[in-house]
Amino acid sequence: FVARPFNAHIDVVHCRPRPQDILPFGFYVPAALKKQIASSAIQVADDEEQHLKTIFNAYCQRNGMEPETSRPWPLDRLSVSWREETGKMPDVVGSLGRLSDVIVIARPDPKANIGFNTLQGALFDAGRLVLICPPRKPEMVGRSIAIGWNGTTEGARAIAAALPVLRKASSAAILVGDIGERNALDAAALQDYLQIHEVTTSVHIFKSKE
Repeated sequence: FVARPFNAHIDVVHCRPRPQDILPFGFYVPAALKKQIASSAIQVADDEEQHLKTIFNAYCQRNGMEPETSRPWPLDRLSVSWREETGKMPDVVGSLGRLSDVIVIARPDPKANIGFNTLQGALFDAGRLVLICPPRKPEMVGRSIAIGWNGTTEGARAIAAALPVLRKASSAAILVGDIGERNALDAAALQDYLQIHEVTTSVHIFKSKE
C-alpha cells in the first residue's frame, strides 16, 4: 500500500541470530555444552530462515513480483529483495535503517515482551520514519493522515521526511493539544509550511489532560 504509489523498493531483512547471543550469561558454561548449544542454535536458525523465505516467496508470487538479485533497483516499478544479516535485530535495524526512507516493523507484543528493543532501534538509532504494522491488514494506507504537532524539532523532522506521503494523501489533519508550550511554530505555521509544499490541511484542537 505504501510502496506501490512511489515505485519504491522493499528491502526485506531477515536477522539471523548469532549462536553466542543465546548462550547463558553470567556463569561458566563448559566448552562441550557451548558447542552443543551452538549446533542447536544453527539448526533452529536454518529452519526459521527457510520458513521465512517460503513466506517471502509466496508473498512475491501473490503480488506478481520477482525478487531482485542485483543492483541498482528499478525506478519505474515496485521491486523487492531479500537480505540476510547476522546479529541482534535492534542493532541491524538501527544500522541499516539509517539509509532507508521508511522502516516497517511489527507491532511490539506487550504480553510476550517482544519487539520493543527493535522499535527503539528503529526510532532512536536509525532516526528515520517508522511504520508499525497493525495486527490486521488495512484496506489502504496513507489516504487520510493525522499529524500530531507540538512544534518540536523531532516533529519538524518527521514532517519533512513524510512530505512525499503527505502530498499523495486525500486529506491531512493537524492535531494540536489545547495546553502545552506556545511558540512561533504553532499549527498555523505548520499549515502555511505544508501549503507551500502543496499539502492542504485542516487543524483540530483537542482537549488534553493536565
